[in-house]
Amino acid sequence: MVQELGTVELKSKEQMRIVRITTPEPQWCDRLLKLLGHKGQDWLDSMRLALTEGIAPAELRFFVGLLGDELVGNIMTTICSGGRTGILGHVFTPEQHRRKGICTALMRAVTEDFKAGGGWAMALGTGYDSPPYWIYHSFGFRGQQDTGHMIWRVVEDFDARWFAKGPTQLRDTNWDDWAPLELLYSVEDGWLYRSAFFGQVDFGGYEGLYWHWYNAIQSGTVSQHKIMTGPSGAVVGQAYIWRDSRFGRNHSAASVLDFFVHPDFYGDLGRLLGSFTLDDMGKVQAYADGAAEEKIAALQQIGFQIEATFKGQIDHRGRLVDVLVLARS
Repeated sequence: MVQELGTVELKSKEQMRIVRITTPEPQWCDRLLKLLGHKGQDWLDSMRLALTEGIAPAELRFFVGLLGDELVGNIMTTICSGGRTGILGHVFTPEQHRRKGICTALMRAVTEDFKAGGGWAMALGTGYDSPPYWIYHSFGFRGQQDTGHMIWRVVEDFDARWFAKGPTQLRDTNWDDWAPLELLYSVEDGWLYRSAFFGQVDFGGYEGLYWHWYNAIQSGTVSQHKIMTGPSGAVVGQAYIWRDSRFGRNHSAASVLDFFVHPDFYGDLGRLLGSFTLDDMGKVQAYADGAAEEKIAALQQIGFQIEATFKGQIDHRGRLVDVLVLARS
């Protein structure tokens, strides 16, 4: 769907039209991918899929600026949870059109659109303390500690409402988990070592990871996976098993069980892990930082034993942290 959002006057006195393109919209695919061709093949593949086929129930929205028929700027949002959660990315203005106020005009359109659609929170990643960082800050985004990971909480009590405690549900993943996983892995409390598959340590985003996880599921690298949701519909846990090929693709004798759960839902760990079939998988390993007591206990309850300890494996802000390897055969 293509919607005209109006016209703004730039610093150059040029009149720029702002158009919102909501996926799927195949007729715009080539033009948008040409504008964003520098983003890399993985991003181009994900955008092509969304534009040509769609990624329902989620959608991508491209907010573009046009001078005549020329594309002079873009901001893309990934919209999930019926409009309540989102990710902002792919902000780009061609060099010859910079310093005209294009990004600011598009940001205004993006934030107004998200609020009008009932948005609760939107995340993004940028360089810490960079010029873009402060542009986003002016629109309500706030950085997490001294990083460029930022969240705009439209709803003031977002964290309490989104991660509200209560009964959980288990299901397979779908595209609507893209932004909620971003918000789950943005939680600052909880286990330090969050994924061996992605090498995730500490809080951070999932924007660039979901596409890789999706492809790993499609290719069979990930053999089992589960999403755990809370009463609000938030993703409060993720777990999956993948074949470990780090020691030789044709000689792999072990799989890895990766999982991360919001601290308020540790009580549901047993139910989440109990949904996996492990008996016929041979050796399955899992990794945990030394302080992840709840994770270690949950693994031991389903037959995992500590196999090794890598002393001081992670340097976390000057503090050395052990990593434990647990295994079940």
